[in-house]
Amino acid sequence: MEIGCIKSNITKHIARKLFCPHELQQNGEINILRIKSNDNYADLFTKSLPATTFQKYIHGIGMRRLRDLQGSGGVSP
Repeated sequence: MEIGCIKSNITKHIARKLFCPHELQQNGEINILRIKSNDNYADLFTKSLPATTFQKYIHGIGMRRLRDLQGSGGVSP
C-alpha cells in the first residue's frame, strides 16, 4: 500500500488504485471533471429537491413518464 492511502476492513474490497485518485490524475490515467452544483444530476438520487429542479434533472437523464411516450410513438396500451 502506498504512503498516505487508507485501508481498513470496510474498504478492503475496493481496488487499490481507487484510493489515490490524485496520483492517477497526475499520471494521466484518469481525468477528473468538476461539475457545478446546479448541473449535478446525482443530486436527483441523494437530495430532496424543489419540483422545478427535480423536473430539470429527470429530463436531463432522459427519464420520461410512460403516458408521455404513448402519444409520441412509444409504448401503446
